[in-house]
Amino acid sequence: LKKAANQNYAPAMRQIGIILEARTDPKDSTYKQYKPIMNWYAKAAAKKDAVAQYRLGNLYFEGKGDYHNLPKAYALYKKAANGGCVEAMYAAGICEVFGYGVEHDGRKGMAWIRKAAELGMPDAQYLLGVSYAYGDYVKKNLDSALYYLIPLSQQGFDEAYYDLGLIYYNEYKDVDKALQCWQKADSLQVEEVYYALGVLYYVGMGVERSLDQAYKYWTKGAANDCHCQHGLGIMYYTGVPVRQDYKKAYAYFEKAVKGCGYPYAFYMLGVCCENGQGCSRDVSLALQNYGAAADAGHLESMVSFVSLRNYAGITMYDDQAQEYLELALKAGYQPAIDYQRNIMEHKDQLKAERRHAHRAAEGLEISADNHAAPTPVRRKH
Repeated sequence: LKKAANQNYAPAMRQIGIILEARTDPKDSTYKQYKPIMNWYAKAAAKKDAVAQYRLGNLYFEGKGDYHNLPKAYALYKKAANGGCVEAMYAAGICEVFGYGVEHDGRKGMAWIRKAAELGMPDAQYLLGVSYAYGDYVKKNLDSALYYLIPLSQQGFDEAYYDLGLIYYNEYKDVDKALQCWQKADSLQVEEVYYALGVLYYVGMGVERSLDQAYKYWTKGAANDCHCQHGLGIMYYTGVPVRQDYKKAYAYFEKAVKGCGYPYAFYMLGVCCENGQGCSRDVSLALQNYGAAADAGHLESMVSFVSLRNYAGITMYDDQAQEYLELALKAGYQPAIDYQRNIMEHKDQLKAERRHAHRAAEGLEISADNHAAPTPVRRKH
């Protein structure tokens, strides 16, 4: 290989780089280790070897051997894509869709991903199928989504079963087909499916209702799925079907917030902080959590923020509180309408009104049966 490489044969230069890269210590990304690899790839890339351009782009994208350089990675991906490298088409598309090293342009990025999909790249076919399902930078087309995802699921692309289940559940309202897909994904240990199956058992849809089964699935997924963490938090908060434990509930809500900033988990942290459940009572922290959920559009948190500020002796006409109340009223949220009416009718009884509205403390609103019903969610790609 070295003899061929020294004679300026680009494929030999690239292959030496590949061999050296395979021998690297994955824990060591220093320039010293990657310098010879990058040099060989760079020599082949200069001779328009598309695969070498793609692999050199990967090193810049991942920050291996040199500083993290997304613009340089994208430029190399683009050259390699134009040179016919299918993997580079997909990589260039990802960069354009998410704005890595180049200005965000979803439609332009999906054009590259479509090319890679048409040339048979499974990852590109999967992302294109999911994009058709949700209308991400392409016109929503469920037939096209199924066209890509069904064959992938049959060819060993296990994650596709989860997304097929979501399509059947959300778009076709076919719970039986969704259940079949998710059970298949469960048998293949696709972690994303645990929350969805837990939801079906939680609400008794397509299966006999079983909170114990929901608990089992959410426990399986709790290590990495913030929605499973939140579901377990609700169970420990309400004491159904487990022994009530506010500390465990609070811990799970915290995990859900750290994992994905789940708005309802922020709301429940607010409830816990307001009532001293699983933590010390802390009005400031409660307001902070209600505010985070309210900023994400959670209507109940908007009203809780306003009423708690009122009860704490801070004027309800504070700009932030007023904005939340107006948003909730504009959305036609009945508790906001009731709260506004109570304020107008009983301005001198605000503290009493807040105590009367202190629902969570008695567990009247948050229970296993009447808290916000969980829904299977699309995962982030």
